[in-house]
Amino acid sequence: MDILLAVFLEFKAFTVFSLLFGVGMGIQADRLPARYLVRRFLVLLGIGLCHMVLLSNVDILCLYAVCGLFLLPLTGLPARVLAALGALGLAVALLPFWTRFVPGAEAMRAHGELATRI
Repeated sequence: MDILLAVFLEFKAFTVFSLLFGVGMGIQADRLPARYLVRRFLVLLGIGLCHMVLLSNVDILCLYAVCGLFLLPLTGLPARVLAALGALGLAVALLPFWTRFVPGAEAMRAHGELATRI
């Protein structure tokens, strides 16, 4: 039951938020100069770090800020190049060798205990 909830609720939210992040970044890259986007992502990173340090160690803002900063150089590329890079990224993520980098259940349990320790 936990796996079904994770797949249909948690992963669905990740997918929707990732899609919205990409669309928002694309719209803003068309309308704003790069220096404003860099400043925006740095402020987002600062807010995320404050939230992570002061309130909770679970924070998505830092991840969005870092991803946005890495994606900024790609905003000027043609659509075909971006589509090819996206397909390449999906192919790499689905390769069987990639699973050996995923931590095992014991490592995840230890990480969870460390993360929830006050």
